[in-house]
Amino acid sequence: MYCQVCNANSLKPVSEIQLKTAKGFVATPISKCIDCGTYNRNCDYESSDIKSHFDVVSYNNIDNETHYYNSRKHFYSFILKIIEKYSRTPFNRSRLLDIGCSYGHMMEYFKQKNISVTGLEIVDSLRNRLSERGYSVFKYFDDLPKKKSFDVISFVDSLYCFENPLNILVSTEKILHHDGILILRITNRTPILNILTFFNKPIPYAFFGDCKHSFSYKGVKILLEKAGFEIHKIFYQEKGKHVPFGRHYQQQLKWLYYKISPILSSIFSVKWSPGLIIVCKKRKY
Repeated sequence: MYCQVCNANSLKPVSEIQLKTAKGFVATPISKCIDCGTYNRNCDYESSDIKSHFDVVSYNNIDNETHYYNSRKHFYSFILKIIEKYSRTPFNRSRLLDIGCSYGHMMEYFKQKNISVTGLEIVDSLRNRLSERGYSVFKYFDDLPKKKSFDVISFVDSLYCFENPLNILVSTEKILHHDGILILRITNRTPILNILTFFNKPIPYAFFGDCKHSFSYKGVKILLEKAGFEIHKIFYQEKGKHVPFGRHYQQQLKWLYYKISPILSSIFSVKWSPGLIIVCKKRKY
């Protein structure tokens, strides 16, 4: 099998994790690319069975909307400051595309700042609810209005859920304004995954989550370069991001990683942050 990030024929099986779908739990093999260091879940994220996972997860449940808004509202303010600093387009003339917009909280926050917002969301219930509230939200990339460009395109915890991330980034590059910015928020769990696999330990769901790809920094850099982007700035501190302790041990492991990773970063040369926020611009030829 070939790595969908760097295209190397160097995937090594390392673990297996259960993934919840509408029909129940499915065992999904996890492999690591020896070349780029990215971890990959070996199942088809474009299949209807795997897609149904996003209909049953807690973070897309309408009943949990208030909880997720309260835990992320300060994080959206941090993203807004990044846009204000790195985008050349004033807010009142900015057009933003949020890919994987979920409840639409970030879109709502930006709309209050006079930013024109559009969203992509595959979960029908969330998308339909946003449409009823007057937002322009589409299911697939090909559904977007033709010849429309955007000044800011964001992937907040969504790029790693695409079956083929390179294809979606290539399509993104085509509709990003030549002076626009791309903002990625991705998990940064490969350092701890590497430790677990080195000691031949199973990877818990809390450390891999429901992603298709757990990108290494090398892997995401390869993807961006192939798609025509260059990295402009990386933020290792995610200001305003709150992770509750929770009652389940999987959530408690995740909470612990968020707490200890800044300490580990200060000790080791490896950046042990739970996530990376990457600001990119189109490569100048």
